[in-house]
Amino acid sequence: MIGTLGRRGATIAALVVVGALVLVLLSRFIPSMPSGVAGASSSIEPVSSPAIPAPSDGPSFSPTPTEASPTNAPTPVPSASPTDIPSTNAPTLTPTPISASVDVEAHDQFWDPFVDFGPPIGLPYGLKTVADANELAHVVVVGQISDLYIGEQWIGSPDADPQPLAYVTVTVSEVLKGEPVSMTDGAVEVQFGFGFNEDDFERVASGPMPSGDYIWFLIHEATHREEGGRPPRDSEIAPFAYFIPNEVQGVVLDADGLIEVPLHDRFEGSWGTEKFPMSIRGQDVADVLEQIRQLSQ
Repeated sequence: MIGTLGRRGATIAALVVVGALVLVLLSRFIPSMPSGVAGASSSIEPVSSPAIPAPSDGPSFSPTPTEASPTNAPTPVPSASPTDIPSTNAPTLTPTPISASVDVEAHDQFWDPFVDFGPPIGLPYGLKTVADANELAHVVVVGQISDLYIGEQWIGSPDADPQPLAYVTVTVSEVLKGEPVSMTDGAVEVQFGFGFNEDDFERVASGPMPSGDYIWFLIHEATHREEGGRPPRDSEIAPFAYFIPNEVQGVVLDADGLIEVPLHDRFEGSWGTEKFPMSIRGQDVADVLEQIRQLSQ
């Protein structure tokens, strides 16, 4: 029994020695622990964890695009709401060309059969400017052609056969000078030509009237005859008849805001470009109208 206890004691003593050696070795190869390790000191302060917010019933917010997606990712495009989506039944609008509202060629075709450009020698009136035309005219109006018809049978001399005299009705939109004498309210009747081809008249009269306003410098025939000491004519339309000086020297077309001359190519070829109204061709219509208003005061 004592021998057994002695062996046990020797064994225990040996284990104690071995344990001491192990502790010495561990102390050389393992670094010392910080003071915050449990068992190192009783004055350790605990590390606080970040506070976790309590759940909220409010809206959640998404991170900004730079936080939510890679920098190379495309920026999302918001989808259109139903009210932003155009209707598939909407009409397609086509831009209107600037010169589409007035067809100058159609106007020239309308005038062509009725105008005879004679030689410039002895051409009466000598009109060169707006002031010349305005001074000569009894009335100056703005209006468009609304009808073409045979107004009377013209008798040039007692021994001549009567010829049909064409007239146009001009529906007046503005009176710039004078007081028009009207057969129909809001319109004047203007002599348009004679000696024309009957087929040409029927063709032009049966078609649509040209669309667009003219400025008309008109002479009242009855007043003109009275000023010249001649008696009035006895036709039904005579008291209301107006005529244009030299057929086309008292009328200009408003071609989209610019002055155009009916049959300007023929006018230039026969009478040049210095006579009225070629002298104002291409000018601004608004400027010409204002000039007439000032002259007519």
